[in-house]
Formats: sequence, C-alpha cells, structure tokens
Amino acid sequence: MASLINLRLRRAHTDERHDLVERYSAAVGVDTVLSSAIAQFHTFAIPKISALLHQTRQYEDDGPRRLDDTKGLMGAALGAGPDAPDGQAAIAQINRIHSQYRIDNDEYLYVLSTFAFGSQHWTDNYAWRAATRDEEVVLYRRLVDVGRAMGIHDVPDDAEELRTWVDDYLVANRRYHPDNHAVAEGLMRAAESLVPAPIRPFVSPTMRVWIGEPELLAALGYQAPPAAYVGLVTTAMKLRRGFCRRFTAMNGRTFTELFLATSLATRPDGFTSFSELGPPALLAKFARQDAETNVEPTE
Repeated sequence: MASLINLRLRRAHTDERHDLVERYSAAVGVDTVLSSAIAQFHTFAIPKISALLHQTRQYEDDGPRRLDDTKGLMGAALGAGPDAPDGQAAIAQINRIHSQYRIDNDEYLYVLSTFAFGSQHWTDNYAWRAATRDEEVVLYRRLVDVGRAMGIHDVPDDAEELRTWVDDYLVANRRYHPDNHAVAEGLMRAAESLVPAPIRPFVSPTMRVWIGEPELLAALGYQAPPAAYVGLVTTAMKLRRGFCRRFTAMNGRTFTELFLATSLATRPDGFTSFSELGPPALLAKFARQDAETNVEPTE
C-alpha cells in the first residue's frame, strides 16, 4: 500500500508527525510518490475509465497539471484523512469535480482500489520495505474512510475482500482499447516534461519496466523494453533498495518535507485553496456558480 501518499502542501502540524500514516510515508519516502504515479496506469487499462479521461483530454493536453492536481487533492485526502480540515476540503473539491461526470460506482471503487493495490508490483520489487501488518491495517482503514467520504458505496471493511473484488473486476473489464494508450501516453509525456531533456528518451522505457505486469502493459498497448534494458533497470533498482535499507535519506525529516513530495511543477508557489485544483474549464464554471450564490470557495 505504498501508494497511500501523504502531502501537506501548505502548512505543518506538529502532532501529525506522530500519525502512523505520516510515519509510514516518511519511512518509505520517495517510493510513495513514484509508486503512486505508476499506480495511475492501472486506471487507464479499463476502457470505460480511459474513455472519459480521453474525452476530457486532461492527461493528453495538460498532463503535468493533472498530475499535480491528483497529487494535491488525493495527497491531502489520504494523508490528512476525511476528519481533518485539509482532508475535508480536498474531498469536497474532488466530489465537486466528479459530480460533473457520469461515473458508475464500480469505476469509483476500482480507482480507489488502485491506491491500495496499484503499487503492489513496485512494493514487491523496488520499495526498500513493505508496510508492516499494523501499518497495512491503518492505511486501509484510511482508504475506506476516504472512499466513503467520497460517496463510494460498498467499500469493503476487509482489504482481502476488496482484493477479490478487484481481481474479478479486472477479468471482466481490463482489455486493450486505443483510448487506454492515448491517455497513458499523455502521462508519459507529462513525466518527460518534468525531467531534463537528455533523460527524456529513457522515461517511457523505464516506466514500462516499473509497470512490469505483462497483462497491464498489453491493456495499455505497450510492450516491455528489451530484456537487456529491463535487466539494467532492475539491477539499478535493487542497488537502490539495498542502499536505502542501510542508509536512510530521510535524516529525521518527515516525508512531507521532501522536495519531491511537496513540489508542484505547475504551481511552484503552491496554492492557498483546494478550489484552485482541477480542470480549468470546471474551475471557471465553479467560480461563476459561487459568484452567483455568494458561496465561499473551498479552503
């Protein structure tokens, strides 16, 4: 469950340092950010989901912003939780955005599940440690609470029950469609834009190694890179894992104090309200609605 990220992008609360979610995120560090990005590919492999994403073209036309919006909103929702002010405000904005589309409960539930299981390949192969049993229980409880606060029905209390549901859902729904590939390519291009130009040709093949699962790659319209490249990346990641096990890079800092965790490429100065996050066209629509009804924006 390493993809349950915890981002406080605006302010610090000392008591949060003792929260188990925060401590777990601090322990695994950068793994939470990278595995969360990889987990998004699982949603693209479902044609019904990718059709909507392709229709909105948020990944294809403005991928970096979409990545930042997901990072900011879901980071606060899952990190702070639905009982905290930041979590409540983020979930309110998520719900407002989602209310503009027709999305079935099964699609909501599957996307929610990717925050628990979408990073499993990463955790098993690259993360320097997995969550402990106690951490898994608390992390899953947080996911359930967020899902229910988002209005998602039938979120199982038991993680294994949700895992079984996901397996059945994938058998029935995961298959290749051109929309899957179009949206996945949008995320690839967004990731490339975030690194120096000389590194960009290596982003797609490296991410395809990180995705790893043959069925997922096929549903996205990708092939695995050449075996030699897979071996090179895998070896490098094993060396990284060994290094992290011996020499933690955290140096006593919390996860949310790391640059990669808190930075938003499209908003270098951060943001002051969760109402700033979301598709520009919808934000303009919401602003008009709020002006007409004199509603204060979500903080």
